[in-house]
Amino acid sequence: MNTQTLSSEFYDWEAKVLNLDSRDKIIEECTSELDVSESLEKVRIYTIRGKAFLESGKTNEAIHDFTQAIGLTSFFPLGYYNRGNAYAENGESEKALSDFTKAIEDYPRVDKNIPHLINAYKNRGNLYMKLSIYEKALKDFEEVLKLDPNDSEVWYAKGLIYTFLDKYSEAIESIDKAIAIKPNYASAFWSKGVSLRAREKYQEAIEAYKKAIELEPNNTDYWLSKGETLAQMGKYEEALYAMNKTIELDPKNANAYYTKGMILAGYVESNILDDEEALKALNQATQLRPDIAKTWMYKSGLLVKLGYERKALKSINKVINLEPDNGQAWYMKACVYLLLDNTKESLGNLRKAIELDGSFKDNAKNDQVFRILWHSRDFITITGKIEVKEKEIREAI
Repeated sequence: MNTQTLSSEFYDWEAKVLNLDSRDKIIEECTSELDVSESLEKVRIYTIRGKAFLESGKTNEAIHDFTQAIGLTSFFPLGYYNRGNAYAENGESEKALSDFTKAIEDYPRVDKNIPHLINAYKNRGNLYMKLSIYEKALKDFEEVLKLDPNDSEVWYAKGLIYTFLDKYSEAIESIDKAIAIKPNYASAFWSKGVSLRAREKYQEAIEAYKKAIELEPNNTDYWLSKGETLAQMGKYEEALYAMNKTIELDPKNANAYYTKGMILAGYVESNILDDEEALKALNQATQLRPDIAKTWMYKSGLLVKLGYERKALKSINKVINLEPDNGQAWYMKACVYLLLDNTKESLGNLRKAIELDGSFKDNAKNDQVFRILWHSRDFITITGKIEVKEKEIREAI
């Protein structure tokens, strides 16, 4: 586009519009100017209005304006770049990728530091990453780093991809590059901690999380990750503090309640046991995330431990509704029914558990809960004959 043909009056108008204090005013001014403008001016007006629409969340209107701008000139890579952003915001990934690719192909290659070329590679890479097309995303990020090796966001994005690919050494190396460029990059320290934790370098992970929290003390992800890692290290008091801090910052954080419940219930090798508080925590976790079967499962076990068998049944049924083929849930249900002296229901659920996983035959034949049934015909029909040890015979006599 030959901008030299634009009048000084148009440049003055453009400067005035770009300085307006609201997007609505920009859109209104551009709309009125379109009726009297020349073709070349319209390209810029559509572009300005399209950006205002995009920033206002009106993606369809933005796509329309960028398409109009593209149609008015034979070579307009910026138009494709802008429309690619609008398509991406609109969830039209294939069209966005196509436009970013067109922009990359059309941008002049003489000046290797063209900001829009860098951004086109970056945005296409981010979209590939969002779509889990990691190899292509990495290639785009490499192109960005050739043009700008000091882009901390791209080094960080590379680190995230390597984390997703379980390549933790490469992830840490990339994230360290991001931190070297931007020492106060809190999310980079957190991501480094995630990779270190995956490599079982727990103390180093804690140090990374501490740095992230120092930079952003109210970020719940950082506190949660720190707490989970401390729990893995067996530092349960510190882990519990981190979980409580997470809950203080985000009272709707189901993961924090879950981990707190696991610690207090003794599902991990914790010496900080409080079954009632554990139940409160797991109740909160299931209320906030009723779609997580394992939380219902652990809650069921705790309810049985506390003597709330009927409540435990309701909890187990939640597990089964979410995971109908969960043999462990059917087995636990059989155990609970037996505790409630309902032999018929117990055996029916035991049969279902064994249908799903044959190993529950041996479990039942060695589980003291079922001892009262070991010699019953129905139990033997379901599980097979049981070997009775001499000691057990003496006890029976």
